[in-house]
Amino acid sequence: MYKQLIDIVMTKTLLTFLLSLGLFTCSIAQKLTVSIPIDGAVYQQNSNHQGKIIVRGDLNTKYMLIGGYVVSASLQKLDLVNGNPTGAAPISIPISRSKTVFSGSVMVEKGWYELTVKATQITTFPLIKRNYETKRKVGVGEVFVIAGQSNAQGGFGLTASNTQRMDAVRVSPDVIPEANLGSYDPNDPKLPSSYREIQRLVGTKDHFGGIGPTGGSLWYWASLGAKLANECQAPVAFFNAGYGGTTVTQWISSTNPNARASSQTNSSNITVNRYAAGSPFYFFANMLKFYANAYGVRAVLWMQGETDTKAYRDATSGEPQERESWSDRELRDKSFNPISAPFAEDKIEKRWVRDAGDYRQKLAEVIKKSREFYSGPAVPWVVAQTSYIYDYTPNRNYHSSSVVRDGQNANDLNARLASVGAPGNVYAGPYTDDLGTNFRRPAGSGADEPVHFNNDGLNVVADRWFDKLKTVCENTFPVTVQDLGTEPQGVDISDDGRTVSAPGGYSNYIWSTDNGSSTNADAPVCNVQTLPGQCVGTHRAIMQNDRGNYVITQSVDYPYVIVDDTNDGSTGSAPLATGCYTLKAKHSNKFLQVADGNAGTRIRQQDGNGSTNQIFKLEVVDGSLYRMISQFSNKVMDAAGAGTGSGTLVNQYDWNNVAQQKWRLEAYGDGTYKLVPSYSNALAADVEGPSQDNGAGLHLWSPHGGDSQRFYVQTSGCSGGTTPPPTNPPTGSLSGCYVIRSVQTNQLMEALSGNTVEQRGANGANNQIWKAETTSANQYRFVTQNGSGLAMSVNDLNNGELLRLSASSGDTRQLWTIQDNGSGAYRINGSNGVTWDMKNYGNDPQLQLWGSTSEGFQNQRLFRFESTGCPGGTPNPPTNPPSGGSLTIVTPIYNCNTGNLTINTSGGNGSTIEYQIPGVAAWTTNSTFAIPSWQRTGTTFTLQVRQSGVQANSYAFLTTCDGGTTNPPTNPPTGGGTLTIVTPTYNCNTGNLTIATSGGNGTTLEYQVPGLAAWTTNPTFTVPSWQRTGTTFTLQVRQSGTEASPYSFLTACSGGRLSAISSSEPAERLRVNPNPTNGSTRVRFTLDKGKEATLSVVAVDGRTVYAKPVAGTGDEQAVSIDLSKQADGLYLIRLSNDTMNQTAKLLLQH
Repeated sequence: MYKQLIDIVMTKTLLTFLLSLGLFTCSIAQKLTVSIPIDGAVYQQNSNHQGKIIVRGDLNTKYMLIGGYVVSASLQKLDLVNGNPTGAAPISIPISRSKTVFSGSVMVEKGWYELTVKATQITTFPLIKRNYETKRKVGVGEVFVIAGQSNAQGGFGLTASNTQRMDAVRVSPDVIPEANLGSYDPNDPKLPSSYREIQRLVGTKDHFGGIGPTGGSLWYWASLGAKLANECQAPVAFFNAGYGGTTVTQWISSTNPNARASSQTNSSNITVNRYAAGSPFYFFANMLKFYANAYGVRAVLWMQGETDTKAYRDATSGEPQERESWSDRELRDKSFNPISAPFAEDKIEKRWVRDAGDYRQKLAEVIKKSREFYSGPAVPWVVAQTSYIYDYTPNRNYHSSSVVRDGQNANDLNARLASVGAPGNVYAGPYTDDLGTNFRRPAGSGADEPVHFNNDGLNVVADRWFDKLKTVCENTFPVTVQDLGTEPQGVDISDDGRTVSAPGGYSNYIWSTDNGSSTNADAPVCNVQTLPGQCVGTHRAIMQNDRGNYVITQSVDYPYVIVDDTNDGSTGSAPLATGCYTLKAKHSNKFLQVADGNAGTRIRQQDGNGSTNQIFKLEVVDGSLYRMISQFSNKVMDAAGAGTGSGTLVNQYDWNNVAQQKWRLEAYGDGTYKLVPSYSNALAADVEGPSQDNGAGLHLWSPHGGDSQRFYVQTSGCSGGTTPPPTNPPTGSLSGCYVIRSVQTNQLMEALSGNTVEQRGANGANNQIWKAETTSANQYRFVTQNGSGLAMSVNDLNNGELLRLSASSGDTRQLWTIQDNGSGAYRINGSNGVTWDMKNYGNDPQLQLWGSTSEGFQNQRLFRFESTGCPGGTPNPPTNPPSGGSLTIVTPIYNCNTGNLTINTSGGNGSTIEYQIPGVAAWTTNSTFAIPSWQRTGTTFTLQVRQSGVQANSYAFLTTCDGGTTNPPTNPPTGGGTLTIVTPTYNCNTGNLTIATSGGNGTTLEYQVPGLAAWTTNPTFTVPSWQRTGTTFTLQVRQSGTEASPYSFLTACSGGRLSAISSSEPAERLRVNPNPTNGSTRVRFTLDKGKEATLSVVAVDGRTVYAKPVAGTGDEQAVSIDLSKQADGLYLIRLSNDTMNQTAKLLLQH
């Protein structure tokens, strides 16, 4: 390899060498990227006060590909307050390279660190050596998740005055907009039921906002964090999921994701004053799982009870209308149908707690359910005793409730959990009810005040939390990412950069956009293991391990460009070959695009959508210049009038072979280019503002080197670029009923009471279904199907007008045209060209009018029409395909070795086809799916396709490995012997378990330990601390597709000796049949006589959908499980107790 590098360098001419001295500007576009760890991350320390720092990144150059760079990484310890280096010696991190990707890890003591990663080029010419360096902060310490109501959530812009602001106290800075504390409207579901957004963490030293995702301010938490950081000498991180005004009943009711818990109301209307389905619990539990999987967690900190005191007081001693406002009420689902309520008779939700036992059993169940969302040790809960409210009504100065406080008693909660067979791990938090009005916000300053703490109260509560938590650093029950099997993973990038894949052995792959500061798993751009061509942008994969826990990967640009830096870096010729590329602004991570095919249309930036609007063909002209041809319009990038002043617009225009249409690319050296018009070195392409917004235009400006003048030029497939697609769909292409989905937020347009229209999560109700009534060519009226007959309308066709409902008529304010952006999304316009727009970029729920058709397509102004049957079961009229015939699925292509299954079709109308395989991946435009290894033979899948909203007949496909797709023969060579697992090596202190083998045919071995990790070529596995003694694992090995006999291994820490069960003994296994199933299945297992365990079924989102205690008989047992009411998909069957964890996967297909 080194000789190859020498040959590359030595072939350069003397001119090349002189160029390398800096006589010409370097034109190499390469970038050193580190995306693991996430910037500012704090990882939960283990019980030994240590943690693993994992580093993953890439350098996209050919020299890196062939081993021409040495990548090094080190950690420098920082002080906790200011984040400055201490005198400690740097800690080196061993780094390994695979193609252009690198990784490394090191175990370190708790502390706050600066990570430095360097890439140094190997060369015999020192004068042309290139060095790259990047830094970020990361720590090993304490991670807490906050839950409860408003006195946990914080707000009012308040931060305890005794707060020591520290660089090492970290919080998530992005807070979801919400109404003021104490007046949150339960009918307004701004908070989603799922929250899976991982963000950079910022220090409280310089952050003055809230604590994401819901914390309204730093409150007393930043003060507590500083006290704990000083006590533990380690960084501290907080995530806040507090939810103002909630009762413990609303928390327990919403453990059913379909339940809409009730708030206080006197209304007899069953739809009034109900929370969104699954709120507040599901929002919190999803967030807890996602952050615990990403960072680990020390404890959940719970402070709640004030509203329960209010409800108890009103229901037992209030006025008649107050008693009625908290009376028992039927629990309803998202469609307002009655459903069973927890700890209540039939379907009646007990909205106020009757006694301490009632509160206790509800909170204990909330704790238990939160732990069922992930697979691993029980996260501890620290529960405050708080119930204080104030009432100025004469003779009713009710301050505190023993009913609530006693229900919060930690010892009693542990006893309650034990009684239902659940772990305890509940600890006493601070008592706060003695803090009277001097410690609360004054009366008149807000609803129900004085309830919320003032500054004096915040200072005291911070001290009291610290008194309860200051020994937490010695607590023996942390939950780490190693315990959960969720260490961040790398990606595989092919030698040519064209194929980018997440690692195998996982399930439910999605790729989400990573903007450098956050990744939202609830807004995936594609859902396959290998990135398809349409998923353009910077993404990271999120997948689930065999325990259902989330695992993230490093982020990567796609398309991925490997820059040829084996030359001298001169600008004697054009730096990039003729081909098709995307142009992405560095400051905004948005792509340059054209909106239509008209000459003179401005070039603007927009979120990546994979359409030809965002692809430009760069053709070399005049030796070292380019013309940039839009693949949508066939027009070129043009500096208007060859202007020489800052502010000259950059548009598209027909090719005239003039200087203003020719551009020079100059590399900055960080992977980006400056776009310079050929006629002036005094100007460069620049995004106006510089703005982060979609639709911001491109103009010329004096070069300043800022990120708004830096563009990533990334390879993309050429589309032909001859005929732009039609701007509008053909007449009558909308016919029937649809849901209308925002591209920006993925929410649906919903008709609400009061004749308003707002975005909401899907609820399956008729008020989210709209009938498109054709009024003229490409013009429609959208009528709600909620039974009112009202149509989408506005008062005036002006910017800022909100969409509303009015009686259906021929008024032009109800008539809308649609424009296709080329990727199946539409802009919806009024008769004067003003467009639908999600207010405040979708951060507000309202739909308004804003902008015009002369502007570029922007995500907040784009919508998708998803066909649905009209109420009453009337299907949409059939979409007649052209003479090509009906869309039909024909014999698919399947490769048993790789698992790639490609759906083939015939017929259709020529528009985009979408594909789906339930249990593998949801609707996508990619026709190829990756079948998991354990389903590659003997599994039946239902293949589905749809076009223009109409679904074709499905196709049942049985995976087999016969014919040309069979696995290769596995006979070992003569004398090799049968592949056998022999006694493994196990270290009880570190948890490292290494599988050893004998025999085999000499080809690559793969290893698996169910419950620890899926198939991998690494024979060493890490056993979590809580399973390092007394747990039986099944060790598995395969070679050339054939699996050897399994080996049952019992972990033990007795005298340091290895404890194992002979490989001749059969491993304990679960047998599930039928699998797949359409509803019912039978699980067979064997347990020692008298041995107790729990048989459970866990969905991929972490929910336990079935649980049953079982006792062993010593013989094989069988249990029938009915899953007919569960949704299709993959489930995990688990048989477990304190010393055992057996699992099997089940596919449910109705």
